[in-house]
Amino acid sequence: MTKTISHNDLVKLASWLNSYAKVGTLNGYCPNVADKARERGDDEAWTVNAGAALSSSKSFYEIENAKVARAIVVAHGETVEIEGNAYTVYVNRGNDGAFPRNSDPIRFIAAK
Repeated sequence: MTKTISHNDLVKLASWLNSYAKVGTLNGYCPNVADKARERGDDEAWTVNAGAALSSSKSFYEIENAKVARAIVVAHGETVEIEGNAYTVYVNRGNDGAFPRNSDPIRFIAAK
């Protein structure tokens, strides 16, 4: 069964202990100029590392742990559906350890 992912969903790799990335799509992020972005060849869907922060608030960590728990687990090479189109999950080099190492850890490449 193919996983369905949408704009603003959270995704992670099984190896990420306490991390997740947020999914963005042209239709969700910039619907008024999505067609121009497509003409330029911009990616249709992408991820952004959600990053990390330190806090003295226990509730902050409870909220973050809940986000990690509900994030959709994806794997390199897996096919997913985003906005009705099939994409292959591509984990950018170095991001397959215990946490993502850069701002765009996972890409979605149009499946052929």
